[in-house]
Amino acid sequence: MIDPPTTAAVAPIAPSDGRRMTTSPTSSAMIADWASRKLVRIMIIAVRVSARRLNKFAR
Repeated sequence: MIDPPTTAAVAPIAPSDGRRMTTSPTSSAMIADWASRKLVRIMIIAVRVSARRLNKFAR
């Protein structure tokens, strides 16, 4: 009766489907947290590399 794409789109908002409501926000939050940590690590590495290059040019 209901095609899968619409149910997938409505699932996070629909209160009737409690299981999907609980799983999707937590998993997305975990993914976002992991991505932010990865980004922070990449930024720190980039800053260190750029600082080393700047020190080499300064000398």
